[in-house]
Amino acid sequence: MNKYERYKSTELSWSKHLPYYWNIKRIASIFDIRKEKNSPVRTKEILSLSAKYGVSLYSDKKEKGGNKPKEDLTSYYLCYSGDILVNCMNIVAGSVGISNYFGAVSPVYYPLLNMNADENCTRYMEYVFRNYNFQRSLVGLGKGIQMSESEDGKLFTVRMRISWDILKTQLLPVPPIEEQVQIANYLDWKINEINKLIEINKEKIKEIRKYIISEHERLILNNDSEVKKLIIENNIYDYSDKKIKIKRLKSVLKKIEKEASLDSDIIICSNNGKSFVRGDKKIGLYSDNIKMYQNINKGQLMIHGMDTWHGAICISDYNGRCTKVVHVCETNEDKMYIYYYLRLLAFLEMYKPFSNGVRQNTSDFRSWDKLGQINIIIPLIEKQYEISNTLTEIINNSEKLILEIINESEMLNKLKQSLISEVVTGQIDVRDIAIPEYEKVAIADGEIEETDEMEGKEYGN
Repeated sequence: MNKYERYKSTELSWSKHLPYYWNIKRIASIFDIRKEKNSPVRTKEILSLSAKYGVSLYSDKKEKGGNKPKEDLTSYYLCYSGDILVNCMNIVAGSVGISNYFGAVSPVYYPLLNMNADENCTRYMEYVFRNYNFQRSLVGLGKGIQMSESEDGKLFTVRMRISWDILKTQLLPVPPIEEQVQIANYLDWKINEINKLIEINKEKIKEIRKYIISEHERLILNNDSEVKKLIIENNIYDYSDKKIKIKRLKSVLKKIEKEASLDSDIIICSNNGKSFVRGDKKIGLYSDNIKMYQNINKGQLMIHGMDTWHGAICISDYNGRCTKVVHVCETNEDKMYIYYYLRLLAFLEMYKPFSNGVRQNTSDFRSWDKLGQINIIIPLIEKQYEISNTLTEIINNSEKLILEIINESEMLNKLKQSLISEVVTGQIDVRDIAIPEYEKVAIADGEIEETDEMEGKEYGN
């Protein structure tokens, strides 16, 4: 990679050297914050922002994560196409992007207007905001810090409000406008090339997961549509076969209810079919009332009453306590076979006929009687062991492959961050690089937005 011919020392805490002719400006000399209230209502389109996918329409999101928009949109602010949108609570985690929409945003977002497009390229400035080193320089400037840090030092789940009065004083590197445009064009091209590889990896993982599901169906249901129908048959007692039996789940599983110990770990049953200690991941609801919990032993089956539909079924790897929404069970059948069977029903979306009513992201099986009415196909015990052992081997091998692909994608994401950091600070000279024509890759939005509604908070406070 080419370097500039000469550098100078800078007062930037996050970049000690810049090309000798670059300027340094305060954010306030480049951007102004829009303070246009959506009153009277000029738009009902709510804009959403994520660190990974940028600005999108809330109405386009398949899963409406985060806080719901208020019904009264007059307290929202307006954001225009071309504005840089910044989440003041998550900017240190990279929650920033250029808006391609006219819409309304809550006060947690700062819509930034480029005051002089002849001198400042908004696309270049967005890349500066996305620079990991710049984001880290903001740590300590906010109020209400709640953040986590991954092993590689990446910040996430940040709740750290940085006021506009503080943010606008921060310094940014500013090369000549032609160079800003070239840097933005170069990064658009290179980031797009990296994103292509990441999207290919996503498709690989999807195909592996489809394969895992198909193997569940092949081994448990023998790819037999008639056997599959038995899962939702009411009169299962008319069925007769020497190799398999159809039973109600409550006749196969024994529900265990024991008091929990206050000093025990909280065990979470996750949608990915695994258990973990809540202390490892600070997620899930918590209560100080011990009566809300029950005992769970390592090796017991856990079935989450509200998330069965999403596959929240696992065999606990730990001793501890779990919420009473989870059904803790034992069985005389092969426990791994039962686990794989119940997970298959989630994969095939077959819990709905049995549920008390499925909302968008939940199924209600808190009633043991209701859960117990689910039909389960029980082959001979030897066949159960054969199926579960085969599936375990398939899943273990597949998960190793998925992990390799995920690690590769993480390295590609680090490459993106490193490239942005080096180029926007002039550590790599891209002035003379010809940008070819290229096809822009579409990034699949799989991330759920996290938002914060801030009652009574104005931009400058």
